[in-house]
Amino acid sequence: MVPRVSFIGGFFGLLLTASLIAAAAGLFRSSEAQAPDMEDATWLAFEQHTDGTLQVSEANSGAELDRFVAGEDAFARGVYKSVLLERRKHGIDPQEPVQLGRTADGQLFLFDPLTSTRIALRAFGETNAAVFESLLERVPST
Repeated sequence: MVPRVSFIGGFFGLLLTASLIAAAAGLFRSSEAQAPDMEDATWLAFEQHTDGTLQVSEANSGAELDRFVAGEDAFARGVYKSVLLERRKHGIDPQEPVQLGRTADGQLFLFDPLTSTRIALRAFGETNAAVFESLLERVPST
C-alpha cells in the first residue's frame, strides 16, 4: 500500500512541474511561431495508458521509444501535460504528433505545430533535457 502522504506529495510535485513547464511554454508561444531550424528531428506520439503510464513512440514507424511510469519521470510527464493542456484549450486532437529536434547550435526543442508551442528543453537543465535527448537517440534509423 502506498502511503497517502507519498501519493499526495507526488501529485503536487507533478502538478507544480507541469505548471512551470506550461508557464515556460507560454513564453515561447506566439501566433507567428515557427518550428526551430532543426538538423536532427523526429515526430513523437504520446499515448496515456489507463494505469497512468505515458508511452512515447516515433510517430512515423510506431516504434516505442520509452514509457514513463505514473508517479515517476515528472519532467517528461509535465512536458506532455503542458502540450496536452494547450491542445485542449484550442480544441485540437491530443493524438497528433509533436516534433522533437536539435538545432545546429545544440539546442533541444519540442515543437507543436498545431498550437505553435515551442519548448526549449535545455532551459530546464541538462538532466531534464537528457530525458528527451535519449528519446532522439532511440529513434530507429531509416
